[in-house]
Amino acid sequence: MLKSLVRVSSSVAPLQASKATSVLTRPFHNSVAAEKQTVYSTDDVPAVTGVPHLLTDNDLSAQQLADVIQSACLFKHQAKKLNKPSDAPLAGKTLALMFSKRSTRTRVATETAMAYLGGHAMFLGSQDIQLGVNESLLDTSKVVSSMVDGIMARVGAHSEIETLAKYSTVPIINALSDLYHPTQILADLMTLHELYTPQGSDPHTTSPMSTLKNLKLAWVGDGNNILHSLMLQLPKVGMHITMATPKGYEPNAGILKQAYENAKIAGTEIETYNDPKEAIKGADIIVTDTWISMGQEEEKKQRIKAFQGYQLTTEMINQSGAKPDWKFLHCLPRKQEEVTDDVFYSPRSHVFQEAENRKWTILACIDQLLVKKAQHLDKENYPKYGLISKVWRDVLRPEHWESVVFDAKGPFFHDWQAEHLVDHIRTLEYYAGAFQGSMPTDGYNRLTTLRIIHVHNRARREPEIWPPLVQLVQRMAGGPLVAVELVSTNAIPEFWEALSHCHLKSLSLENSMSPSPRDTTAMACFWKICRSVETLSLRFSNGYACPLIRSRLFQLKHLDLEHSNIKSNNPN
Repeated sequence: MLKSLVRVSSSVAPLQASKATSVLTRPFHNSVAAEKQTVYSTDDVPAVTGVPHLLTDNDLSAQQLADVIQSACLFKHQAKKLNKPSDAPLAGKTLALMFSKRSTRTRVATETAMAYLGGHAMFLGSQDIQLGVNESLLDTSKVVSSMVDGIMARVGAHSEIETLAKYSTVPIINALSDLYHPTQILADLMTLHELYTPQGSDPHTTSPMSTLKNLKLAWVGDGNNILHSLMLQLPKVGMHITMATPKGYEPNAGILKQAYENAKIAGTEIETYNDPKEAIKGADIIVTDTWISMGQEEEKKQRIKAFQGYQLTTEMINQSGAKPDWKFLHCLPRKQEEVTDDVFYSPRSHVFQEAENRKWTILACIDQLLVKKAQHLDKENYPKYGLISKVWRDVLRPEHWESVVFDAKGPFFHDWQAEHLVDHIRTLEYYAGAFQGSMPTDGYNRLTTLRIIHVHNRARREPEIWPPLVQLVQRMAGGPLVAVELVSTNAIPEFWEALSHCHLKSLSLENSMSPSPRDTTAMACFWKICRSVETLSLRFSNGYACPLIRSRLFQLKHLDLEHSNIKSNNPN
C-alpha cells in the first residue's frame, strides 16, 4: 500500500560515534596491526530499511484503517457465508509467532488466518527460543527473519518490538506490547462496524467511515495499551471517546497528546475523567479490560483497591445515562471484578463476536503485509517492482518498475514529479481515495492492466474519487490497455462510457456490480465491452448481463460466473 501498510522505516539509524572506526567506513586491508585497532560493536550493524511493519496504531492512516476493516469483513463473508476457500497465496510461506507472553485469541486467530491463506504459522514461545534472554533481540531478529516470511511478535516493553523491526528483513506485526495492541482494536472496530451497518447493507461493501461516525465510546478501567490504541484509532473513523481511569492509572501522556492531535484533525472529541459515571454519560458503547495485566500480578491488591467503583453493572451503566441501546465490549479474558455476568452475558454484550473478529482482522493485516507486498515486491527480484513510498522512491529506479500500487493519501505525487513514473508501469492498482484528485492522467504509454479496488460510487459525496480514473481511461482509448479488474467497486456511468472506447481483451468484476439497467447509456457501454472481450469474469457480483450472455458474444473464449446473481432485466 502507498504508505506501505503501514510503516516503512525511512532511514538507517545513525551510527554511534566511538573511538573505534566503524566497520562501514574503515578501509579494507589485510594488516594484522590495523585489524587489532578495530573494535566492532552493535553500532556497526545497520538497520534494515524499506520493510513495512504494523507496530503502532498510528502506522495506519484513516483510509488504510477503513480498508483493513472492510477487507476483514470481505474475508469473513467469503469464508463463512459463501464457503469460499482462498487461493492459498501464502503456500510455502511461514509466519513466525514470537510470543513472550501467553495468548489464546491472538495465537488461535493468527494460526487459523495463516492456514486459510495457505501458509504455515510457527509458534515460538518464551520457552522455545532465546527471545532476549540468552540471545539479544538484534541477533534473534536477524536469524529468525532470514528464515521466515513474516513475524507476529507479542512482547513486553514496546522497545523490544521496535528493536526486532529495526533489524528484521521481513514485515513484523505487533501482537501486543506494553504500549499498544493494534490488532485488538481492529477487531473492536470491525465488530462495531458490523453492528452499526444498516439493515439491507453488507459490512464488506459499506465503509466504516459512515457506520461509525459520531458514535461515542466510553472506556472504564486502566490506562493501558488497549486504551492507548483506542484513543489513536477512534478519531480516524469519526468516533468520540471518553475515558475514566483512577488517579495514578491514567494513559501515557505522550500517547494521549498524539490522540488529541488525531481528534483535532478528525473533528472528534476526547474527554478524560476519574469518575466512571461521567465517562459513561451519553455513551453508545461501553468498554473495559482487565485491571491486572500479565506481569502486574504483584500489584493485584493495590489495584483492586484503586479500582473500587469501576465494576460495570447494568444498574450502574443505566444510572450513568448511557444511550438506551448501549453495547458492551471486552477484549478478554474477563474477571468478575471488572464486569458482572448481567452485563457480560447479556444481549448487549458482543464480546464473543469481537473475539472471533480477531481472526479476520489479523488475516486482513497478513494479507496486506505478506500477500499484497509479495505481489508487488518480490524479495528475490525487487528491482522489477515498486511500492509508492518515500523509501522505494529513493532506492529504486522507475525504469525498472512494472507494477505500482496507488493507495489513499500517499505523499508520492506531492513530492515527486509523476512523469518519472507513468511511462514505465504496466500494471496500475488504484485503491479508494488515492491522490484526492491529484492523480496524473498523462503518460501510461505501457499500461496494460488497470485494477480498481474498494472504490464505490461515491461521486456525489466525494466528487474527487472518480474523475481521475475516468480521465485516465479516456487517455487509454486506442492505447495498450487490455485488461480491467474491479474489486469491491461500483463504477459510475462515465467510467463505463470511457471504458467502451478501449480495446479490452479481459474484464473482471469481483464483488462488484455492472451498471443499472435504468441507465441505458452505461448499460449499452457495458454490453459493448462484454461483446468485445475474450475473457469475462463476474465473480461474487450482481449484474444484468443475462440478455447479453444469451446474445452475441463474438470474441468470448472464457466466462466465469462464480457465485454471481445475474439478473434478467432487459433495459431495452
